[in-house]
This record gives sequence, C-alpha cells and structure tokens, in this order.
Amino acid sequence: MAAPALDGNVALPLNSFAGVVPENAAELAAARKPYDAALPPLRAGDVVKVQMTLKDMTVEMTLTNGGAIPHWIDFHAARIAPNIAFGDVMPGKSISYRFKAADPGIYMYHCGTKPVLAHIASGMYGAIIVEPKEGLPKVDNEYVLVGSEWYLNGDGIKESASLSMAKARARMADWVTFNGYANQYVTHPLTAKPGETTRFWVVAAGPTNNVNFHVVGTIFDRAWVNSDLTSPPQ
Repeated sequence: MAAPALDGNVALPLNSFAGVVPENAAELAAARKPYDAALPPLRAGDVVKVQMTLKDMTVEMTLTNGGAIPHWIDFHAARIAPNIAFGDVMPGKSISYRFKAADPGIYMYHCGTKPVLAHIASGMYGAIIVEPKEGLPKVDNEYVLVGSEWYLNGDGIKESASLSMAKARARMADWVTFNGYANQYVTHPLTAKPGETTRFWVVAAGPTNNVNFHVVGTIFDRAWVNSDLTSPPQ
C-alpha cells in the first residue's frame, strides 16, 4: 500500500520543546530547572507547548507557557521584528506570531529568556528545516543531528542531577551529545547501505561549543557551510 501524501498545511505540535514533566517529577524537576534552585520546580503535567502551522511557506507559531517561570522562543529562521514577537511569556499565558520561511537551511530555535545560557543548557532548543522552493535532490537516508552540551552538578546515579551554572560558565561539559542522549548512536547507529545517498542536517545548539562534524572513513560529496542552500556547495 502506498504511503499517504503529506499535507503541508497542517498543525505541527512541538510539545517536546520543554517536555511534559511525567509523574516522577520529583526525580526530573531539578534537571529541568532553568534558573537557580531557589525557584519552584516544575510540577507533574507542567508543559511549555510550541505549535507551528505551515501554510504556503508561512509559519505561524504559538507558545503556551504552562510552567512556573517565564519562557519565550527565538526562531533563527524568522525575519521578524524582535520587539513584536520576542519577549517573556508569563506562566499561564500564550503568544502567537507568524513569519515567512524564505531562507532555506537548517536553523536553531531556543528559549530566549534570561539567562539564555541556563535555558539552552536545560534542553530548551531544537531545529527547524526550511527547504528551497524547488526542493532538494532525493536521497535514500536523511538525518537531523542537534549537538549540545550538558553541565551537571552530579552524576545523576544516586540522586537526580541539575544544571551547574558554574560548569556552564566555565565550559566544563559533563556530556556532549547529539539529539540529547549521550552515546545513543553507539547502540543505535544511523545506517546507510553501500551505494545509498545520505543527507545530514547538523545544528550546533551549544549553548557554547561548536560542532565539528564529519564521518570517519568517508568524505562528503557536497557540504553547505552555515546551511547556505542558496549558494553552490563546497
């Protein structure tokens, strides 16, 4: 049976932006605190939801803050006046804005509430891909990799670990990960068969370090530096 056609004019829920805190919030709340420990922890069910609607390359974004502290979202793909769209969304409030996805590439989005270092280091980031209007050549495999660092105040084995701002400021990362989980691709590798073409979309979410990406044992045929899909590849 053929796969159903994709409808581009649909709502795309991105409720993993901050994540829904599960019932074992007591174990996980500390790791999700974006400020100091003096602030109240997230409760079970608290969520910061981001919903995007795509229609004719126009992205409409709605952020609903169901948490206990302010948040807001910065889309690097958006050409929009920051005084209109960007600003703290208080707990229980929402904000909506739209922008034209006119610049092809892969871009980071992240929480922009101060201190930004703490919010990004707590996992409040992601990637949005804008393909050229004419599309891209078909490939056999396509992967998105978002690189980031984690700065923790403990090993998280006997008790839950939370963000260490001292380590973050000193750039002393405990873990450097792709897509949020350390070593996940050791046990679940990204695969490609001989002769297949594979496209990688790579974002360095940081919050501080660069991602120097390469594949051991081969060389990329084409690479677009800084995700500049409008210029010839290198």
